[in-house]
This record gives sequence, structure tokens and C-alpha cells, in this order.
Amino acid sequence: MPTLKTRREYALKYSKNIKRNGEIYFKSCANSRIYSKLHYSHRLFGSLINGEKAVVDITNIPIYFDCEIAPNAELKLTSDMSDEEMARGMRKKIEVMSASVFDIKVIERKPLKGFHEYPSKYLRIQMCTISGREELMSELQSKGMIIGNDDSTTGRGNYDKYIYHACREYEFKLSGWNSLKKATLVDKTSDFSAYKYFTIDVKDIHGVDVNIPDRRLIMSWDIEAFSSRSIGTKNIFVDATIKDDCIFIIGLTFRWANQLEPFVKVGISSIKGTKNGYKDKRITNDMSRIFIYASCEKTLLKKFGKVIAMMAPDVITGFNCCGFDWKYLYDRLVLYNLHTWFYNLINIYSDYSIDVSKMKFKLLNKSVKLTKYDYMSLQYLDVPGTVICDTMVAFRRSKPSSSYSLKKVLDTFGLPSKVDLPYSELFRYYRLCQKEPDSLNNLKKADMAIYYCIEDAHALDGLWGRMNILSPAEDLASVTYTDLLNSFTRPDSERLTNLLANAGCRDFSFSVRFTDMEKKKYEGGYVVVPIYSVNKEYPDFALDVQSLYPSAIRAWNLSPETIVKNKTEATRLRQKGHVLNSIVVTIDGERQKIWFVWHENDPKKYGLYPRALTKLFNSRLEYKRLLKKYETLAANASFLQNIISGKKEKDIAPPDGVNPPPSGWGTITEGPEDYEGFGVGMKNGYKKYSTDELQYEADQISYYDSKCLFYYGRQYNTKILMNTMYGLSGFASHPFYDPCLAGSITGFSQTVTRLAEQKAKESNFIVKYGDTDSIYVSPPRHLFKNVDKIYKEGKYTKEEYFTELVKITLVEADKLQNIINDMLNKYTKTTIVKMLYEEVLFPSVYFGKKKYGGIPHEKEIDFHPKNIKGYFVRGLEFKKKGNTQALVNLGQDIFMKILDIHSDKTVTEVVESSLMEYLKSDINIKDYIREKTYRPERQNICNLNFVKRMKLMGRKIPPAGSKFSFVYVTRNQAYDIRGRQIKKSTADTMEYPETVENDPTLSLDMMHYIGGSIQGMLARFLLPDNFELPDGVNPKDCSDDDFKHYDAICVKSSARQIEAIVTQYMGIDKTYTSTRGRELQAIYRQKRDVVIKELLPTVGHAGMILLDNTKGLFFKAKEEIAKYNTTPEIKKYLATQKDFVEKSIFKNSITYTLLYSIKTSVAHKKIEQEIAGFPILDDIIRELYGSNMDPYSVTVEQTRNVICDMLEPFDIDKTYIKYIQYQAYELTQLKMARVLSKKRAYVKALCATRK
Repeated sequence: MPTLKTRREYALKYSKNIKRNGEIYFKSCANSRIYSKLHYSHRLFGSLINGEKAVVDITNIPIYFDCEIAPNAELKLTSDMSDEEMARGMRKKIEVMSASVFDIKVIERKPLKGFHEYPSKYLRIQMCTISGREELMSELQSKGMIIGNDDSTTGRGNYDKYIYHACREYEFKLSGWNSLKKATLVDKTSDFSAYKYFTIDVKDIHGVDVNIPDRRLIMSWDIEAFSSRSIGTKNIFVDATIKDDCIFIIGLTFRWANQLEPFVKVGISSIKGTKNGYKDKRITNDMSRIFIYASCEKTLLKKFGKVIAMMAPDVITGFNCCGFDWKYLYDRLVLYNLHTWFYNLINIYSDYSIDVSKMKFKLLNKSVKLTKYDYMSLQYLDVPGTVICDTMVAFRRSKPSSSYSLKKVLDTFGLPSKVDLPYSELFRYYRLCQKEPDSLNNLKKADMAIYYCIEDAHALDGLWGRMNILSPAEDLASVTYTDLLNSFTRPDSERLTNLLANAGCRDFSFSVRFTDMEKKKYEGGYVVVPIYSVNKEYPDFALDVQSLYPSAIRAWNLSPETIVKNKTEATRLRQKGHVLNSIVVTIDGERQKIWFVWHENDPKKYGLYPRALTKLFNSRLEYKRLLKKYETLAANASFLQNIISGKKEKDIAPPDGVNPPPSGWGTITEGPEDYEGFGVGMKNGYKKYSTDELQYEADQISYYDSKCLFYYGRQYNTKILMNTMYGLSGFASHPFYDPCLAGSITGFSQTVTRLAEQKAKESNFIVKYGDTDSIYVSPPRHLFKNVDKIYKEGKYTKEEYFTELVKITLVEADKLQNIINDMLNKYTKTTIVKMLYEEVLFPSVYFGKKKYGGIPHEKEIDFHPKNIKGYFVRGLEFKKKGNTQALVNLGQDIFMKILDIHSDKTVTEVVESSLMEYLKSDINIKDYIREKTYRPERQNICNLNFVKRMKLMGRKIPPAGSKFSFVYVTRNQAYDIRGRQIKKSTADTMEYPETVENDPTLSLDMMHYIGGSIQGMLARFLLPDNFELPDGVNPKDCSDDDFKHYDAICVKSSARQIEAIVTQYMGIDKTYTSTRGRELQAIYRQKRDVVIKELLPTVGHAGMILLDNTKGLFFKAKEEIAKYNTTPEIKKYLATQKDFVEKSIFKNSITYTLLYSIKTSVAHKKIEQEIAGFPILDDIIRELYGSNMDPYSVTVEQTRNVICDMLEPFDIDKTYIKYIQYQAYELTQLKMARVLSKKRAYVKALCATRK
């Protein structure tokens, strides 16, 4: 069995050379600030070209910020002073304010807010210390001065954003390749004895794009923990605070970033296995595994730390490691008092020693945004020189899913499933190995457990390759001058801000700090009112504006520093020769005109936004070109590999765009021109390849696929950055926030869509729908006359006829695209805004705004998609996340039937027939499972009540932050003692699916499912038949709010139609509950009258008040009274109203008459003014009960016996009798006893106070 070597030994085995073409190239990965009171330096961690770990200290980073030279009363700067005089005055004041000023010079920059013809003057204030910079900035801002280049330097470690400032100014990379010119290699006696250590001036490090294999080291890991409280198959979650719970296996793999397979796998375990470990039949030669035995958990943790120290990985990843593994590991280290020792060991600094009191700061807790509404808290150890990335978090951010177990994620990407070893079996193995560690059977079981853990870690290596996690994140950080951790954990707005700061750092001065500002509303995109219909007559096609918002910004130079909000200023600028475009926007309901200084198609006049977008746009075009290139090469290689494998020609599918080869083409030497350039050596036609030549080409598939993933990730990240730029202007906390700018971008976009709609109508096209950046139109009907005639003569089948219609539409779509683009070019005076044909939809259906779909035809015409993925669907309920599978299946079935070209049924007929099939089908509980996330810190009452009920019932509860599955079950309607319905809470109807499966008395609440989201979806489906506007209402004149109102009315009407079908089929009597309630109310009134007649002489009015008041009315009234103090007016009122109050409580307690009376009286102005003195509760008690309360102890049992005896003779539902008896017992024996004891205590305390 091989022994583990250090990272340096593995790297030197690859190559000892750290230079290429005489230069040192360093790929940075992590970074950390070097703390110093006198200067600012930063440390980068990463790898050299051979894979050796390296540390680079960047020195001489200037510490500065900018301050605008402007009049200021506090600094005694007046408007009549020249810029030079103000600069001298400010310099003197600043030098007095701070002793750490190093240098001050005057620079010229333009402010970013509003258009300025000429630059303003700023003081660039260079400081000696970081703390001095922060203090001076704060003081100047408090005096009303405008500050620029104010990146924060107060954060810890990677939160220190000043390095972003240095990075964008000097354009080196915090994640990517850098050239180290004039770097000094420090000798091995430094703090970094195990690594290469360089120091370099900030001016001598430069970011470069070089084609060098990425030799950063990635560690994947997984732990297996044992729960001592698990019994049999019942798994109890491990608890780090319980000493008998423990980590017994840690599996690790190490690989270079440019490789998918690890060069070494390590298993550290406290259970002993065989010498060679478990042998996987799928692996013929696996010599990379290393097993390390630890006698106990404490030793295991120590050896794990030593492995990390030896390998010094650049990236550490696990699956949910930031949700469980790191926190559990840290807690176990604390338990053994090893946390400081462990941290000092894995620390990249050889002589580092951290104080125990500071260790709590090393377990970081970050909140990461997964989706628009979903966040996750991450906990992990701050390992110096290493980036921590949770693979599960990366998956959830890229592919939101209701399930994200490792097995589910592997299945999603088509990777081999993880080893199947249940926790109960794993715990059994551990117990057996602890009991008889040297037994051969147990040794083999230990091998299996260790193998399971290692392979779980190894599965992440395949996931990182298939998900392409590292390359896009690194590219995003490189382009935006941020670091890798930022790409994994921070929002796009932060990166884009840094990118814009880089684009404008030579011309503008502005703040980059986020602050909270008042948010204002502005209009969104333009939506054309849809024609509710199912279209099977003639095709529709979509024209989509290419990157609408980025194109709008680039076309009209929409940017923070080109905006003009004043009409007088706009007129003055026009007179001086500037070209301005105007846009009308609506801000908080008020319309106003905004102007922008146009660039006149001169790149030198581009604003900050257009300049950055143009650079991103050109980069994306290049990435897409390279993506297409490698997709073609991959397809070619795959095609040739099929030949090698011996597949028949008819089974071989050539790449898209290439015609199938003629029969027997593999043996001919010349071929058609269609194959020119296809594959190696095909420029002159086909030739007969040797097996070796073809095998070489086929071996390139993996390489080409990786290139495709790389360039797809790059172009996708660029697209996200481009689309985010618009959002910055509308984000109230962002330094570039400007609702006028955001409204202008959407206003211009609205105009573009309206112009396209108008031009299509002028060309006799029928506009079916439009949504923000696209319109759906149908060609003029006269274009189809010839085809219609042939079809009517019976010369075409229906499918052939539809195919011809689509072909004509494709031609007309291209024509209309050119017409609209010519119009847009004239309007915008540029060629930037373009409308492109997307797809033909035929048949198509429109259910409402943002709810439509159809069968798309792009490269091929196909009317029979294999599954729902072949359909074009937008905004429909069955496409949304979190729905039950029953809803999804029903929705997909109806949608596909509606679009069936051979079906002549109306939408209503399709919906009703499919609904009946659904109602008649067998119920599969798995189709009705829903999921929610349990977050105790959030006030989700439904979730909290459900978990509370599960606790009380002794059932498992979901871990905080995790999702749990449930179904809704039927609960019989309950009634209170008065016959009133007791409202069921949603939490009361929730149950675990396995509980319902194992309990025959529980059944799914089908009315909840059908009457909720399913009914809403089906109602929407009916709108093509049911939607209609009131007489005299023109769709064009409808406001958005009016249209939503009419749409909602039609949906409700359709919902009633669905409800009637379901109610009739299921035989539901909706009047039953109300009828039953009235029956019980009548019984209650009858029995109450009898009880009153029998009990009143015995217990008096006071006893009857408690008896009749099951809702605790008196005590609500008492609490209300307790809020006020004794006043003459209240005493007088209560004295005169004594009889009225008593009778009201007795006769009408359920109407809360007393409570209402007291509220009304206290609300009187005169009484409010005289409130003073002591509480009057004792007065109320004395009025109602008298001074002697002892008789009540006798009447409790009497009351209960009388009620029970009087109810028995009557012919009442037995369940109801038991319920009333229970209520009576609860009311009298429990409530009255508690009430009396409380009242006695209160009266005694009150009397003592008054004395």
C-alpha cells in the first residue's frame, strides 16, 4: 500500500520547472490581507505551473481615496473661491484633521451622477495607514463632502474589499494567471518553509491569459459519523455534544484542477480494515488508495489535520459540508480541546499560533443567496490559503430543485449512482467492528464502510467536471477583478460594481459603498394584451429583441453620467451642439421627461454603462464562436467514434447541419461538398481511415466536451453580467441607484416593443401577443391561399398542410424581421437594437399575460414532440417549482392534448374529459407529496405548528434549514359546544407521507388538492373558451389593473365550472356542514335553557356566566378593563349599568356585549381625560361574585353532574354527547377552579397594595 506524500513531492514528480519562457506564472486562488499599522499589503495563495503551492505578497499598494473640491461651510470653502484656493484650504484642513496623511494631489475626474461637460477637481488623499483612511473619510463625509474610491478596508480576511480596488487599478487577478515580473523569491528560512514564497511590488504583477494547465489542488471530502442513540433501522441524527457519538471515517480525494480523476484517495478511519481494502469489480487497477488507521476519534482528527497540512489544497469541497461536516468537525475538535492545535497545524504559516479566544472567529457563518427567495446559512472553518466551496450549494444555485441529495444530483447529471449503504447498516458495521475488530468478516465490513465514504468524496470530482463549477466561477472573478470566494458566495451586483469601477477608474470618481435609500417605483416592460385562443389555423412566430436592456443602454448611451433631468440644461446642451435623446418615464405615478447625451456612434463618447457592455458583448460573441467551434469538433469526434464501435450506417447520426452520408461512404475516397471540413482529413472529400487515425480523433471527445463546458460557462456568465447592469440602477441600496435611469431603460424598451408591434400591423401581420422584449405575430392570410386551396382539394394530409404553412411562415418571419430592423435602425440611429426570429409556434395557445405556449419549429418541423420538453411553455402552473406531481402530470396531459393537431375538441371538452380521467384514476400518494423548508427563526406559523405537533406526538422533526415532505389529509369537521364550526388550521391537515401509507384510517384530502392549485390551473386552461370583456370595453383602452380585474373575474367563473364537475362526481354535499351546525346549535340552545332553569337557583348569575362563557369572554373583558385605571366616570358608569351588564353577560355572552360596552365607555373622551388611580378589577369581581367566594368549591361538581344527567335522556349523536360532557367537565372542574384561585390571589394582592 503506498504512503501519502506531500503536495510538493507530487508536484515535483510532474515537473521541477516553475518558469515558462523565462517568466514565473502564478495562478492565484485565495487571498488574505497582511495586517499592518503602517502600510497596506496583500497576500495571494495559489499554485505555480508545476502544481507547487506558492505565496505571493503584493507590497506598496497605495492607500488613498478621492474628495471632491467643492464649497463647504464647515471647511470655510465658499463659491467665490477658485479651485486652487479651495484645494489649498482643503489641504490645510485635512492635514490638521489627520496626522496619517502621506500625500495630497489634485486630479481631474467627472462625477458619475448627471452629465458634466468638463471634469471636476478632486483631491486624491494618500494615507499612511488604513485606519487613518477610514477615520478621515468618515469625518469628511460627516461634513458633507463627496467621497470617491471609498472601498471598505474594515472587513476581515476576504471581506476586505480594498484589494478589489487595487486589483482593478493595476489589473492583476485574484483568481487566475498572473505574470510575476521582478518577483523576489524568499529563501526557505521564511515563514513558508514548505512552499515557494515571493514578494513583488504591485506595479510588477500583471494578469495574463495563457494556455497553461491548471495545477491547483482540489480536495473533496466526506465524513461518516456514528449516532450512539440509533437503534436498529431507526436513525437518530448525530449530536456533537454527545461524547459517544463520533466521527469514525473521513474520506478524501486529491486531484489537479485540470483533471477529473484524483491522483490519490485517502481513507482515515477508527475501524480497522484489511490491508488492501474493498475491491470494486468496476475498477481493475486502483493503486491510488491510501488507508490510514486511527485508534480512536481523537487520533483520527489529528491525522486528518496532518493530511490537510501535507497537501495544502487550494480548494476544499464537500457535499453539504458547510451545512453539516465543518460544524460537526469543529464541535468535535472543541470537545477534545484540539481546535486551536488543529487550526495551527493546517495553517499555511509554519510558525503560526492562534489564541484560544480568537478561535470562535475562525468558524465563519455566511448567508448565501440560492434563489430569489431562498437563502442558506453556511458554516465552515476559515482555512488560510484555501477556498471552501460546498458542491450542494453550487448545485442549488444553478439548478433549483425540490430534492438535492447526493444521489439525486448524480442522477440529474447522468453520473454513476453512489454506493448504496444505508445509515442503519453503516452503524451496524461500526458496532460490530468495535466489538470484534480483528474478525475477518468485520474487517471486510470496515473495508466496505471506508470505500463507501471515499467514493462519496470521489463522486464530487465527477460532479465538478459535469457541473463545470470551477472554470466559470474563476472566469467571473477574473473578469470582474474579484476573487474566487466572491464568485461562490456573493451576489452579481457586487462583482459588476467592481467591473464598472475598473471601466471608469481613469475618467470618473464615485462611491462604491452600498447604502440604503428610499425606493421609488417606475414602469416595467410593455405587454401586449393577448388574444385568448387556441390557434390551429395558421402559425405564429416570435420576434425577440436581442438582449433588450443591454441593447437599449448601448444604443442611446443610457448611463448615470449621461443623464440630464433639467429641461433648461437640456436646451443649453443642445445649443452647444450635443445630441440628446429624450424618454418619458413615470416615477411614483408622476410622468417626467428625461434626456440623455447621445454618443453619436462614436466609441470615445460612450458612457460608463455602454462602454462596459460593449466590451462584454464582444467577449460573449467570441465565446459563442469558440463554443460553436468545439461543439462541432465534439460532434465530429463522436461521429467517428460511432464508426469505430462498428455501428451500422443507418444508426449513426451525423452532427446537426450535415447531411447523412451516402450508402457505403466509408469505403469511397471522394464525397459530396456537404462534408467539406467535417473531421480530420476531409477537406478533399472522404478517405478511408486507419483504425489508429480514427481512434485518435475519437479520443478528443473528452477534451472537446470540456472546452464546450468552459466556453458555455464563460458566455453564460457574461450574459448574466450584461443583464444585471440594468438592475443596478433599480436596486435602492446600490451606489449607482437612480430610478430615473432604470425607468428610462424600461421606457426605451417599451417604445421599441410598441414600434415593432405597430410596424407588424402596418405590414398586415396579426399581433397575437407581446411581452417585454418579444412579439408573437401571424402572417397575412392571403399568403396561404394557394396552400389552403390544395388542402381543400384533398391533395395534402393535415400534417403535410401544416408543414407547408410553417414553411411559408418561416420565409415571412425573415422578411418581417428585416422590415422591423430597418425601422429600428432609423429610430435608434444605430444597428445595435435588433429583433431576431426565434421560433414558429404551431399550434399555439394563449391563456393570458405571460401564460402561453405551443409546438416550436426551428431547425426541423415536427408536430409530435416526444415529451413536454419538446413543447414551448411559458408561465403555466405545471412548469413552476414546488407543485405536486399529480398537478404536473394533469397539466402536461391537458396542454399536449390541446395542441394535438389531429384533435378537433374544444379546450373545454379536453379539460373536462381529462379531469374525469384524473378523478377516476387510482390515487398514488407519491404524486401528492409537497415539500417545505423548516426554518425555526422565521415566523412561518404553518410550518412551526406542524413541527410542534410532530414533537408532541413523538415523531421525527426535520433538522433546521432542511426540507421535509408532507401530504394533506382529511380531518372531520369539528364543532364547539354551541354547534359552531371549529376552523381547521392547515398545519392540522399535514402529515408525513409514510404515516399516511402505514395508517389505513388516514386518507388524502383530495378536495384540498383539487380545490386549490389544480382548480386554478384548469380554470386558466378554460380561458380561451371563457374569457370575455364587458360590453363596450376595448382591450386597447384597458389599463393593466383593469385587465387583471377582468382576467380574475373570468378565472373565478371558470373555477366554479371546474368545482361543479368535481362536486358532482365526488358526491360532495356542501350544505352538510352548515346544516349539521344548525342542528347542533338548536340542540345546544334547547339544552342550555333546561340547564339554566335547573342551575340558576343553585349557582346564581356568577356561576352561569362562567358556564355559558366557553370562549373566556369575561376574562377578555377583564383584561380590557385592566388596561385602564379607576376614574369617577368609570365608577359611575359601572354603578348605573350593573343590572344591564349582568343580564348582557348572562343572555348574550357570545356577542361579547360586555367587552363592547366597556370599550365604548372607555373610548368616551371625558373618561379618557380622567383616567388615573388604581385598577378596578377588584370592584368588578365584587360586583359580579359578591364578597364570599367559598360556595363555588361546592358548585363545581354540582354543575358537572347536572349537565351530564340532563343530556343523557335526549336522542343526540353519541359523539356530540361525549364532546359536550367533556366541555362541561373542562369548563367547570378545570377552568373554574383555576379562575377562582387566581382571583383569590389577585384580590389579596390588590387589597395589600391599597392598604
